[in-house]
Amino acid sequence: MCSADAYISDDEIVTTMIRYVAYDLQKRYENPYARKAGPISLERWNNQIVQNLIQYCNYMIGEKKPEWQILAERHGWMPPNKL
Repeated sequence: MCSADAYISDDEIVTTMIRYVAYDLQKRYENPYARKAGPISLERWNNQIVQNLIQYCNYMIGEKKPEWQILAERHGWMPPNKL
């Protein structure tokens, strides 16, 4: 279970989406019939937030930038060759 102030990621977008997904999963498995159905594949789950999270992560992986650079750019830093 994910507490509200648990550390997930430096990436606020990922943190927000993971919290929504965790909340949706908790709600889904409150139903005793859903628990009997067993685990689900997040990649096949018809949930827009999950699909957005997967797309975002795949995009960030494709960028192949180090995490420090992603965070720095998010806060206004630009690489010297783009100034």
